Amino acid sequence: TFQNADVILLQEGISFLPEGIQNDMYLPGYERASACATEVLWTTEPAYIRGGRHLQNSVFYNTDTLILLNSAANKISTAQKVVPRCVASAVIETRDGTGTQFTVASVHLTGGRYVDGRFEMFALNKMMEVSNALHLAQRPDIIGGDLNSYGSKDEVIMFQKEYEPFLHATAMGKQNAYLDWAIEGTTSFENNGYLRRGDNNKSTTYYGGTVDHIYLKNETTTGLKFCGATEVHGNFTYSDHRMVVTYFSYTAKTNDETENETPRSASAGNKLPLSFRMLSLLVIALISSK
Repeated sequence: TFQNADVILLQEGISFLPEGIQNDMYLPGYERASACATEVLWTTEPAYIRGGRHLQNSVFYNTDTLILLNSAANKISTAQKVVPRCVASAVIETRDGTGTQFTVASVHLTGGRYVDGRFEMFALNKMMEVSNALHLAQRPDIIGGDLNSYGSKDEVIMFQKEYEPFLHATAMGKQNAYLDWAIEGTTSFENNGYLRRGDNNKSTTYYGGTVDHIYLKNETTTGLKFCGATEVHGNFTYSDHRMVVTYFSYTAKTNDETENETPRSASAGNKLPLSFRMLSLLVIALISSK
């Protein structure tokens, strides 16, 4: 499904020891632009005996359609009580002769079933991580990943009505605080001037609801715009998350048009499909073993 994407933003990939590098992920037609290690891999995970030692976020780009100009990897969590989080980013240029450049970034925010039960301890960490990610990646044009955050409080109530952390917070009279926590990541991006397509009402996590998002910088100077409909692929066979695909169009300018500040309309050939997917360790192991 990913073969038509220009960029793939991946979370929970595997970082391998040098002696296990032959088991690293290989995507035909793509190169890894950037990667950053996050939490230590459990010894019980299948990838561990193959040399895997950390989970990682990464950015892959299609070598037929894009050129890598620069890349970076930065830690975005600072408190010791937080699972290490980071942002992987890349500056890329299109191969269509227009010289169009933009920055993309992959991020995975704090949260999930191991953290939600202690949400008061972690409150505002997602906001801090978003702020750090945007600053360290120099306000990327496009950023996406598993934000461990829903699009609205109504969605939280709908999908977490039988979820123990939500039920416990409600019983303790702390439902409003929990709801703020459950949308903290998406709210933080939107408060920082980023836009999200609102047409995705399909669950991206096995536990229900949309927690994986792709954002576009509102003040982007590249002419990037959302186009087409957001797509969600996969059936949770190999992962507890599904792949989200978002299409963007951009306005390419000739030298004369740049001087006259008169952009021409983007053609069908200028459409950039970007996607990111959450893969379980099992999928990483299966791909690496081929």
